[in-house]
Amino acid sequence: MNGERSARALLGFCTVAFLVVGDLWFPPGSPWHHLRLPLLGAAIAAALAVTARRPQILRTLGRFPLVFFSVFAGLDLVASMLAERPLPSLRYAAGYVAVEILAVAIAAVFSERAIVRGLLFAVGVKLVASLAFAPSPIAWWTHTRFMGLLGSPNPMGAAAGLAYLLIVLHGWYDWPRKPIRVALVAGGLAATTTMAVTQSLSALGATLATLVCLAPLGRVRESTRRERVAWAVVVVAALAPLLMITGGGGGMAPRPTTPTQAVVLRSGWWGMLQEAVWRHPWLGYGAGSTPSLGIAGAPYWGTSAHNLYLEAAVYAGVPAALAMMLFMASALFAAVARVCRAGGGVHVGLAVPMVFYAALSFVEPVLLNGVPSSLVAPLIVAAVCALRVGDRP
Repeated sequence: MNGERSARALLGFCTVAFLVVGDLWFPPGSPWHHLRLPLLGAAIAAALAVTARRPQILRTLGRFPLVFFSVFAGLDLVASMLAERPLPSLRYAAGYVAVEILAVAIAAVFSERAIVRGLLFAVGVKLVASLAFAPSPIAWWTHTRFMGLLGSPNPMGAAAGLAYLLIVLHGWYDWPRKPIRVALVAGGLAATTTMAVTQSLSALGATLATLVCLAPLGRVRESTRRERVAWAVVVVAALAPLLMITGGGGGMAPRPTTPTQAVVLRSGWWGMLQEAVWRHPWLGYGAGSTPSLGIAGAPYWGTSAHNLYLEAAVYAGVPAALAMMLFMASALFAAVARVCRAGGGVHVGLAVPMVFYAALSFVEPVLLNGVPSSLVAPLIVAAVCALRVGDRP
């Protein structure tokens, strides 16, 4: 019993730590640069210790909706073995399998409330740490856009949007004491302000889409009139970054590209990648291969496809892209269906990362870039849905 308790404690600690540092950017010579892999390795070792004691947990990998991600990971392994550079690609593909096992173990041994709180803590730490270093213009700003500790404005905006959603859709009701609610309000405003200075249209769009989808399913209707008014005031704070991003208000410099120009640039890049995919439609080029394609005329930011499904097609062909589409669609349906059946509660907070990343997937492939921490949360949600209430191992 003590061994299982120790494995569970190690699993929780290392997973939260990896969620914090997994997608942070550090200079190549920094000792923190190599921290993410040991943390991920320790978390996976703890997950394997848990599954060794309870091997029935692994059956979840073949259940709906995780079965589609299992197919995707298997196709990536095959494609990576046949790639021109098999070793780097196999590292990526093996990471997908390992993180899926990690997610299943977490879903099996932790409560949904603990999972949501751990996720909120992780994104909150990234947000606070990035803001603490914000005055350093060389390290944390690119032109007029804030990139924080994540090395790019769009992932920083996504982290801020996810923090905001977890606060207003879960934290606001999960911690009813007034001092904590005041802190949550401050955190929500800090998150929306951070999203504004990143000027990330993709993060803003995914945030608003998630808010529209899940807010009617939350606990707002169960609250007093005063609480509903207070909650509405906090939610309206999402309009501030909308005005600042689109209009360059609040003293902010305008984006380097307008929304129309951004769409045109990405459309051109997607066309180039589609041509590459049709040259290898069945097996792709191996996991993590987008930066090494060497496409003539590729934009300077063309290290990823900026589309989750196109990225999957580059990695392991059209079948892998279809498997990823089925995973995202089925996991999204399962998460929202659980919220509807349960009438809100903690299930809303758990559904937030799934809905958010599903909305973001059409313009950002954040779930596949080097097995970042952003992949863990949707897989945990899918694993919880696969285990089902009352059917935990």
